[in-house]
Amino acid sequence: PVAQRERQLLERVRELLYRSPGEDHTLADLAKLACMSTSTLRVKVQAVYRCSVFAWVRERRLELAREYLAQGWSVQQAAHYVGYRHVTNFATAFRERYGISPSELT
Repeated sequence: PVAQRERQLLERVRELLYRSPGEDHTLADLAKLACMSTSTLRVKVQAVYRCSVFAWVRERRLELAREYLAQGWSVQQAAHYVGYRHVTNFATAFRERYGISPSELT
């Protein structure tokens, strides 16, 4: 069970990740923001959002990159802006998530 106060703290983490998915977030920093240990953060995020912290970040990054690609950004620009260091890793994740390569949207 996740208490209301814990849900509010998790929401702070989610909002940070939503606003800045391209930053290098560490589990320790996110746990500090949520006033929890890293293991507690993992468990609570899984309970509330039904995914891991970094699965949520990956999904947000891909969602944002898809928007940028639809606006005409290059694959390289979108990948780097949302936090991927290597375009090939981005392309692989994008293809796995959406079933098409990112270049098909540009």
